[in-house]
Amino acid sequence: MLLDRVDAVIWIQTAFLGDIVLSTAAFELLRQLRPTIKQHLITTELGAQLLGGGAIVDSVHVFGKGKLGATGRVLRSIKGLHLNRERTLTLQLHRSLRSTLLAQRLGFPVLAYREAALAFLARFRVTRLRVLHEAQRCALLLEPLGAKREDVLAANPRLEALALRSELEASLPRKRPLISIVPGSTWGGKCWPIEYFCELVNRIGTDSGVGIVLLGAAGEVPLARTITAKYRGAAPLQDLSGRTTVRDLRALYTRFSLLISNDSAPLHFASAFAVPSIAIFGPTVPEQGFAPLAPGSKTVSYRGQLDCRPCGEHGPKLCPQGHFACMRNISVDEVFSHYRSLTI
Repeated sequence: MLLDRVDAVIWIQTAFLGDIVLSTAAFELLRQLRPTIKQHLITTELGAQLLGGGAIVDSVHVFGKGKLGATGRVLRSIKGLHLNRERTLTLQLHRSLRSTLLAQRLGFPVLAYREAALAFLARFRVTRLRVLHEAQRCALLLEPLGAKREDVLAANPRLEALALRSELEASLPRKRPLISIVPGSTWGGKCWPIEYFCELVNRIGTDSGVGIVLLGAAGEVPLARTITAKYRGAAPLQDLSGRTTVRDLRALYTRFSLLISNDSAPLHFASAFAVPSIAIFGPTVPEQGFAPLAPGSKTVSYRGQLDCRPCGEHGPKLCPQGHFACMRNISVDEVFSHYRSLTI
């Protein structure tokens, strides 16, 4: 049987950056269980920037979703590996129709979730258990390769630390615990109101013994600038939003003592580096499988009853109901109390 004699796998993970980070739990578990298996990853451009040249996978291949000729380029890239078709398996982490079609085009036997688009095309299938964390759901694909359920439940994302660029090194507050604040998200509906973040940062900033570092993508720079414009604290505050690459994050997160973020990719980076986190959940809920995994982490959610919550797997760009009660009813006092419990 093929699963008994696999010597190479091709992972397909072309989802959001945070999902790619969580997928490293499966890559690492396979490395531990079957170290002789070569692991090759098909992913996005950001995913390639994050994981290229590392020891977690043996090679990374970019699939430029939506770009003309993307499928042909990635097929040629995989062909260049000269893999044995009788001993190679495609592991389809991403469940989209596009990923299913790509998996079939590769020409190797496919192991996918039963919940994937056109899953009947895969030779092997496993059930994606919704009660598990996403990192563990990724690791479920390894059970047919010998992973035990206890291995799956213990799976955690892992990223290798990189050296920090001198420019960023010089910008960080020195000789103090660093608190990272990330006020943005790709999904606007996941963002705790910016005025709440402003108040929280000012309250944290009354402690002159810590340093505060704001992070965010280029599109989230205005949020960070709003915070810095209203900042009146004594603690040094450094705004790095829009100034970091995804590889910079593999250096920065090793410096943080605590992260405060919406339900977004920064939480998963923190999990990969065991940085305690305070995660703010509004339209989504921790039970969907994306809570922080680092020891000591806390989740903050609206405790009232809302029939509209959760309103999707990712959350909306804007509140569909217009009231945004799931976020507006999470107080600064509550988040700050968690901060105090983790830092006192």
